Amino acid sequence: MKVKITIYMGGIFMYLCLLQAQELNINDQCPELTLKVINYDREKVNLSDFRGKLLILDFWMPSCAPCIKAMPYLDSLQQVFDDKIQILPVTMEAHDKVTRFWRGNSFTKNTKLPSVVDDTLLRKLFPHIGNPYEVWIDPTGKVIAFTGHEAVTEQNIRNVLAGNSGDWKGVSGLHTNNNYTIEQSLLKQTFNDSDSIRILYSVLTPFIPGVVSGTNINHDTTAKTKRYTEINMPFTSFIRRCLNLTPIRGLLSRVLFEVRDSVLFFNVNDEYEDEWQRKRTYCYELVVPDAFDASMITGQLKIDMERYVGLTTQVENRVVDSWILCRTDMDAKKLWGEDKKTSYHVDEYSNRVSKEHVVTYYSINELVEVLNSTFNSIPIIDETGYNQPVRIPLLFTDKTGKTIIQSVTDIPAIREQLKQFGLDLKKEKIVTQVLVVRQN
Repeated sequence: MKVKITIYMGGIFMYLCLLQAQELNINDQCPELTLKVINYDREKVNLSDFRGKLLILDFWMPSCAPCIKAMPYLDSLQQVFDDKIQILPVTMEAHDKVTRFWRGNSFTKNTKLPSVVDDTLLRKLFPHIGNPYEVWIDPTGKVIAFTGHEAVTEQNIRNVLAGNSGDWKGVSGLHTNNNYTIEQSLLKQTFNDSDSIRILYSVLTPFIPGVVSGTNINHDTTAKTKRYTEINMPFTSFIRRCLNLTPIRGLLSRVLFEVRDSVLFFNVNDEYEDEWQRKRTYCYELVVPDAFDASMITGQLKIDMERYVGLTTQVENRVVDSWILCRTDMDAKKLWGEDKKTSYHVDEYSNRVSKEHVVTYYSINELVEVLNSTFNSIPIIDETGYNQPVRIPLLFTDKTGKTIIQSVTDIPAIREQLKQFGLDLKKEKIVTQVLVVRQN
């Protein structure tokens, strides 16, 4: 009877630990945990089994492409450092699903890394907003860093093993911030019901760590105001809003950047993505009378961006290089291609491309809009004069998985396919409307 009571009490203790799991921070000590694993010499491990080693928890999902592609590299690091470290992938996905995936996927099937599966506790101890996400735990079981996957390098591992700090790029971007949600005011102001004056304001702040990017509009029916909020947004989001108020709305190729440093808009220096987002995204909040519509909000945003950051936008006529879409064959039947549907498919477990990827366009206007949907590309101008329905299937990936069109800016490959429909793209300098972005 005594043995049975001991086992039962132990079960209650572990259950209570699970319920009371609290977020761990830097310098916190990891508790003892029992974890389910695959690709290991046993089905369960204790976190304490890795004491004496540098432990790197790599949170991943089978649906996360960067996570999967990083597995061979992580496995190579494990082999370099052998028993001095343990890289331990962690996923909340079910045991059987992950096992099938791991054995069939080309990136994971030859790795020797174990992986935690059915995780319910580690993600509570280390909440985060994206994958891959790395938690570094020193040989004594103390949490020493939260990073993006780019920080998992041979040099950083050597630094930590030598008792030094690593080069922690992208440390704070993914770790969940429980102190803020997008529904809250950035200023966290509260007003009494007796306030007779409506408080109208705008504020621009830097990146808020651990909060998912997005926009929100909150209506205050009592004050008759609306609060428009943008959280952790790139400055290209602001440019898109300005563009949508112009006659060339949606045509990103018609945006001309005349700025001192394009790093404000694009990761031109190939920084760690988390690090670039931390430095180059913004939060904005605007409280206005409830009568303000979307265009009026964007108008105020333009005023504030000039006031706070020195950014201005203006539609101008410019002479620019352009691709002119024209007809080389006036036979309308040419524009009515085979009715193909996209059948691109990546098998969940083998990662094999088994069918072709086709995108079919049903109007010339639709085709032109897609070809103009990228910043820093040459504008596409429609001079076909054709406004009837068409059926133009473009093959991006063939049945063998071979890439035919790299992207919508792969003009040579697109021209080659347009020929069969009596269409072509010809490069010319023309006068057209563009949205000029300047930085004072």
